[in-house]
Amino acid sequence: MCEDKGITLIPSWHQYLPKDGDCRIDINKFTFPDDIAPIALAVVEILLRIGTFAAIAFVIYGGFQFLTSQGEPDKAANARKTIINSVVGLVITLLATVVVSFIGGQLL
Repeated sequence: MCEDKGITLIPSWHQYLPKDGDCRIDINKFTFPDDIAPIALAVVEILLRIGTFAAIAFVIYGGFQFLTSQGEPDKAANARKTIINSVVGLVITLLATVVVSFIGGQLL
């Protein structure tokens, strides 16, 4: 049985493909129409995780904007808007990543 290596930051594109006894992908068992869905799920999960990192970066950027607003109401409101929008995006990407991981895990 394959050992679980834990959670990785960026998963591999082939993580949902069937594996042989040594936990390697058997290229000879790759079938074109059947294996497209697992690869697509893995790619979507990769993109969602990259989106999560981008949302975290925007939260940090919004915090920096807020710190440098120097009490100006327009800049502070813009910074708050950036932070709120990025937190909403972060929640959406995290939930979508969990759903894609669950669906991909059911394919195995």
